[in-house]
Amino acid sequence: MDKKQVVVIASEIDIVMARLRVRRFAQVVGLDTKDQASISLVVSSLAHAMELDGTDRGRVIIDRLDEDGSVGVRVICAKEYGAVSGLAEKLKNASWIADELTVEKLSPTGVRVTAIKWAGKKPSRVSKLGSPGA
Repeated sequence: MDKKQVVVIASEIDIVMARLRVRRFAQVVGLDTKDQASISLVVSSLAHAMELDGTDRGRVIIDRLDEDGSVGVRVICAKEYGAVSGLAEKLKNASWIADELTVEKLSPTGVRVTAIKWAGKKPSRVSKLGSPGA
């Protein structure tokens, strides 16, 4: 399996495909069934929060992390154009599932949200929700 995968999101079907791909990726990386389901749910939560379900286009990047003997899956959901109002509030659903969640402003209208799920780690409930689109 590739170390990194990219899924273009432009419709609800693409979100479903991204969920399937991240779940399979997480399985190969070694996350248990619960963590696979969690990171898969995070993908759809991010895509919907960023309004990538037909309103706008974006992409999901899935890759593997190896740090200090731990493995994990990082999901980056990026939207280059189109404002997202109330993003911090919309991301609350995803923030309690992921182990780490950060929001970065890319440009005046772009935003990138990164979620990480580590194998076997319980979510800390701490996230870095910034002001983009708030």
